[in-house]
Amino acid sequence: MAKRRTCMMRRKHVDAVLKFAPDFHRRDLLYIASGTKLHAFIALIGRRAVGICVFHLPQAGHAHIMDIRVDESVRREGLGSAMLSPFVVTQHLKSVTVCIPESNLVAQLFFKANGFIARAIRKAVYRKSDEDGYVMVYGEMPPGGLVNWEDYCDLTESA
Repeated sequence: MAKRRTCMMRRKHVDAVLKFAPDFHRRDLLYIASGTKLHAFIALIGRRAVGICVFHLPQAGHAHIMDIRVDESVRREGLGSAMLSPFVVTQHLKSVTVCIPESNLVAQLFFKANGFIARAIRKAVYRKSDEDGYVMVYGEMPPGGLVNWEDYCDLTESA
């Protein structure tokens, strides 16, 4: 069995991510790989990238997960949780938030199983569908609440 691990995303992972998440834009993934404002953990099996967790650090001690994906061929094998573990085990983060579409029960249950709690509803936060989003939080609420966090709920929306 090939070794499973997570690491920070690099440019060399972009093509592999596009294979299991083709709705991402290549230029967006290259920007994420640069680590300027957005960052990503990659789940690897051997040398093959099979998962991505994109996040933003909007303020000290707080992270916001913008998107998490795992290749369909390896789902339900703990890779999504493995990509969350750096957030959960670090002592430097007071909270981690994520915005989940109201219709995505699988994602809601996944984050709940990983210790996240639904704390707010953002009305019509997803531009394409006008769907509400549940804001789930691991740890404490960010200072100042969840103001302007809807800007980070729809990563694949960018053109």
